Amino acid sequence: MAAARQIKDKTGMYGFMPNINGINMLYLFQEAGLPVLDKSGGRAVFNSPEHVKLVQSYVDLYRKGYIPEDTMRRGFTAATELYSAGKLAMLITGPQFILRVQNDNKAIYDVTRVAPYPINIAGNVIHTPLMGFTVPKGVKDKALAQKLALFLTNDVNQLAFSKVTKTTFPSTVKASTDKFFKQGGSGAVEQGKLVSSTLLKKPAT
Repeated sequence: MAAARQIKDKTGMYGFMPNINGINMLYLFQEAGLPVLDKSGGRAVFNSPEHVKLVQSYVDLYRKGYIPEDTMRRGFTAATELYSAGKLAMLITGPQFILRVQNDNKAIYDVTRVAPYPINIAGNVIHTPLMGFTVPKGVKDKALAQKLALFLTNDVNQLAFSKVTKTTFPSTVKASTDKFFKQGGSGAVEQGKLVSSTLLKKPAT
C-alpha cells in the first residue's frame, strides 16, 4: 500500500489494484492472520476491530484515489488490462495472467519482472484457488466417476497438465517438486513459474 501511494504521487499512475471484489476480502483476512469463522466453524467472526481496520485501509486507498474506480467491479480482469496498457505498476495475480500480458502488449511483457507474492507475516499464507472434482449424488457409475477423478488428480497427470499449460501448478506434493518448476529463465512466464513454485507450501485453507 505504501508503494502504491508513492507511485501514484510521483507518476500519476496506479501502483496496484487489489483483488477485493466479491468474496476476496475474506481471503485477505486469512492472509492477515484474521479468522473468518470461529474455531467450531459455525459462526462468522470477521466483525472485530482488526477486521474493520483492514477493510478501512482499502476504503481509504479508494477514497484518496490510490486504487482505480472499478476495483470492486472488475477485479483482476481490469488489473490485467491496466497493466497491459502500461497504466499499472504492479500486477498482483497468478502467473497464468502473464500470458495475457504477453499476448496483449509484448513491449510491457518484455520489461515485466516477477517477484514473490507480498506475504503478510501475521498470516503467513496465500490464497491459492483450487479446482476440485465431485461425484454427483445419483450418478449411474460411481466407481467409474471416482476412477476418472483419481486419474485427473494423480501425480503423473497433474504434472503433465502443468507442463501443457505452463502457468498452472499441481495440487500434489510430489508433482510440485518436479524440476520442471525450478528451471526459471529470462522471460516473465518462466520467472513466474519459478517464483510461484517456491510459494506452493503456503496455501490458505
